[in-house]
Amino acid sequence: MTVAVIMGTGLGGAGRAAANPLNLDAATALERREPNDRPAVISQVAPEYPAALRSAGPRGEVVVAFTVEIDGRVTEPEVLRSSQPEFEAPALAAIRQWRFRPAHKDGVVVASRLVQTLVFKPAPESAGPAKPTVPAQPPGTPP
Repeated sequence: MTVAVIMGTGLGGAGRAAANPLNLDAATALERREPNDRPAVISQVAPEYPAALRSAGPRGEVVVAFTVEIDGRVTEPEVLRSSQPEFEAPALAAIRQWRFRPAHKDGVVVASRLVQTLVFKPAPESAGPAKPTVPAQPPGTPP
């Protein structure tokens, strides 16, 4: 099983685009909360490929939103979408174990919300479990 990690983006930008144009206070508040320095991954745990799917070996992905707290822990993970329900629990269990260097806003450590995509691929019979790769760029930076 291979799990590719596609680093996500903060939700602040998405919130600004979705804000009601008549509610300028909400858009301004989102802008003020957007960190100057985004969280950076310190450690990751690869999700386990579900045993029930190993014989069929489907590929799939799960998009998870979560909060990185000021101590770098992950809280409030939630599935935004998934290609197969069986991938959701392993994705959430893995994300809960990740640790980050927290975000900073004007020199102050702040909590931030991120979106992460985990891609599941079946492993060849002879291969052992694969580890996710950590992109060189920090979360929220386009590749």
